[in-house]
Formats: sequence, structure tokens, C-alpha cells
Amino acid sequence: LVHKRYWKGSLPWIHCYCFIRSSESEESILCVSEAQNKLNAKIAEPIFHRVRDVAPNKAMFCLSFRLPVECLKEETEDHIRSVDG
Repeated sequence: LVHKRYWKGSLPWIHCYCFIRSSESEESILCVSEAQNKLNAKIAEPIFHRVRDVAPNKAMFCLSFRLPVECLKEETEDHIRSVDG
């Protein structure tokens, strides 16, 4: 986990690769929704693109986004006091 207190500047880019059957529709919506559920945060401006075909009926896609600020860990007062002395 990344602590909000120590992170300076832009948050890192996250790249998630997924494999989807060519018969599935609205794959970008499903991938973004699944990523948001796992992160428990809203993804702003996701970029979703097809990488390549990996089999006759399957394609590889990439979902890229900046790590949402909600994913940064907040420190408790007790933890800050123990670290700062």
C-alpha cells in the first residue's frame, strides 16, 4: 500500500491486461467495472485498447489508468505519533 503522507507528485499508471472472447460485447465497461470493484474506487479517464489476438476467438486487451487517490492509505494518529516519536 502507498501512504498518502509519503507520496509526492502524480500517482502511478496501472496497466491491467485481460483476455476476452471475441463474442463478448461491451468488454471495456466490464473490465473497468471489475477494476473499480477490486480497487473500491472510481477510475477516472480509463484507457482501454485491444493489444492483439491471442487465439482464433480470443483477444488480449489492456486497461490503463492512474491509481485513484482513494487507493492511498491514510495513516492513523497513533501510527504517526509512533513514527515521529
